[in-house]
This record gives sequence, structure tokens and C-alpha cells, in this order.
Amino acid sequence: MKTHSSLRASVLVSILAAAAAPAVFAQEPSQDTTYTPPPEVARFWNGQDEAGEGDGAAPESDGDDSPREPLLLAEGRMTAALFDDFQFGGRVGVETGARLPLGFFIDFEGRPFGKAVRVRESETLEYQFREHRFTLGPGASLNVPARGGTWWTFAGGVGLSFGTYRGSARAAETTVPVWFETGWRAKIGGSQHLGIAYQYFPLPGASPHRIAVQWGARLGAKIPRPESP
Repeated sequence: MKTHSSLRASVLVSILAAAAAPAVFAQEPSQDTTYTPPPEVARFWNGQDEAGEGDGAAPESDGDDSPREPLLLAEGRMTAALFDDFQFGGRVGVETGARLPLGFFIDFEGRPFGKAVRVRESETLEYQFREHRFTLGPGASLNVPARGGTWWTFAGGVGLSFGTYRGSARAAETTVPVWFETGWRAKIGGSQHLGIAYQYFPLPGASPHRIAVQWGARLGAKIPRPESP
């Protein structure tokens, strides 16, 4: 009897142990073996640089929300030499969508009013005319983003400068000035910006050192990039 009782007890213990085993394993917490890389490693895997750009995520904002496609720009300008000349003009061109935007434009500067200039005829003879002068030519610019929607600007170009004398059929001197400028500009709302710059712009009868005040706007017409083959 003891032998049968012991045998039945052993069988019962084995059955209870087998039934309890799945419950014990089910209560054990599952271990997640998925590897989560650090943020800097994830950016590298996604083809991003240190600033956060790449195919895997949108770039972090640096204060410049310019589109990443080339786009058309228009700019109005007023330049003043040191108390002896004023000019008005404008620029129309294209600006790239790179982090350091490059601009390529046609620059026009003009003096719509007559400025008194002296023209030496000989050692003893000199004439004074009222001159209207205009300059047209290509230029290029580099805009370096600063903080809060501002940029440092560097630009240069060459132009054909010609003029007329009021009340005379005599032609004014024609020159080919090479100019450069550097300054600062800031967003003033939407796609508009306002800037100020020092400009070296040599013209006959006026100081080459000028201060330029400029207002510009993106025209909003994006130029699509060519598709890679």
C-alpha cells in the first residue's frame, strides 16, 4: 500500500510541476535585444552631418529658413559717397540654396539727377557740366549666416559706366569700374531683408568710398535642380 501511495504521490507531483512550468516562464520579463545607437551614431548612419542634415531627417534650424532650391532674388539699393554723390539702383539674379548661399546677379546703378563735374580741356581751360551717370554689369555675392536671421555679405563685380552731360552733345567719360562691398543684412519679415554695406565703387568725379543701403526680397520662384542621371 505504501508503495502504491508513494507512486501515486510521485506522479501527482510530476503533473503539477509540468502544469506550473509554463506559468513560471510566462511570468519572466521578456528581454528586448534591439540595439538603440546613440544620437550621434544614428545621425552618421542616416548620412547626416554634425548640424543634423541628411536624408534621414530634416535639418536643424540655424536661423536661416531659406529654401534648399535656387530661387530668384530682387533688390533695390541706394548708395551714397561721402557727401558728394548719390546713386539709386537694383539687382536681379539667382541665389543658390546652399548653407552658404551664392548669388549671381545683374547690377544697375544710376544717378538720375545732374551732378556738377569738372572736365579739363587744357592746362588753362576747364569746363563744368551737369552729369548723369549709369553703370550696368554682372556681380556675385556670398552670404554667411549669422544669428537670428542675419547674414554677413560679401560681393563684387564689374560694370560698364557711361554718362551724358546736360545741355551738351559732348559724351561723358566711359569707364569700366571693378567694385566690391561687404556688409550685413537681416530679415524684416517674410521673404524680405534689409541691409547696409561699405562699397568701393570708383567713378569719375566722385569718391570711391560709399555706404549702400539695400532692401530686397525673394520672388518666390524656385528653380528646380537638375536631376542626377
